[in-house]
Amino acid sequence: MNKIFFHGFAIYFCLLLALFSLESQAARWAIVSKDKAVIYSDVTKKSAIGYISKGKKIRVGDVVKNKLLAVLIKNKIAYIEQSDIQIGEKAQAEKSLEEISNRVIMKMNKKTELKRLSLFYGTYYGVLAQNDFEESFDNDLLFFGGGLRGYSTNLENNSGYRIGLEHMVTSKNDMTLSYSAIIYGHDFLGLKTKYYDWNFYLGPVIIPFAEFAIGDDFSITGNGLGGEIAAEMRFSIGGNLSFHIDGSYQMIRFFNMELPSNSLYPEKFDPYINGVKVLGVLSLAY
Repeated sequence: MNKIFFHGFAIYFCLLLALFSLESQAARWAIVSKDKAVIYSDVTKKSAIGYISKGKKIRVGDVVKNKLLAVLIKNKIAYIEQSDIQIGEKAQAEKSLEEISNRVIMKMNKKTELKRLSLFYGTYYGVLAQNDFEESFDNDLLFFGGGLRGYSTNLENNSGYRIGLEHMVTSKNDMTLSYSAIIYGHDFLGLKTKYYDWNFYLGPVIIPFAEFAIGDDFSITGNGLGGEIAAEMRFSIGGNLSFHIDGSYQMIRFFNMELPSNSLYPEKFDPYINGVKVLGVLSLAY
């Protein structure tokens, strides 16, 4: 019983001695400044027992021996290179400055905008109104075409827009109607899920060029304006690639399309077209 008591007392006494030895050296707080600071078992530096990572806050002594300072590691006195640490207020100031710098760098490098570039192709089923060629051209038209579109999304507030250039063509009974349009859509509502994204867009349709032709008889050009409301579902298919299904309702009015002056044709071709458009879209994020 006495041996057990004496053994425990000896361990406790040695621990107190180690702590007192470190405190007697006017122990101070320090921060490790080296990526991996080596820890030695004695001042001869012949036996390395491990290392401490950069930024670790430790308690060190004040007495320098062989360019080493005492440090308490797992209740044992060990030694660390004086050049591997920063001591006191200077260390704290440098650490605070480093933390502030890291936060600034992280904020500067944080991505706030996501952009996509895409190709699309699909159909537009439109119904003509005010059609003076109804007998030969009919009122129901099916356009085919595609184009190029870009997207921009603000990642902080999840708002964004898309802008595209498309060309659509329809032919029926020797008549052909085609147009090239610039379509802008503002994202007014978005929904993100684990598997796909829903986005809703609203914006104008600007047609800088439209053409209406009847065989070899004549070909006239003009312009157009309209609007579009669209719903788009995006699926990620790996990496930065995504596939979109885009459905929209579009209304267009053509103008400045003067017909040849004769008794066979009306004075002008200026119909409305409204209908549903369905597109398949392949996009790349960057």
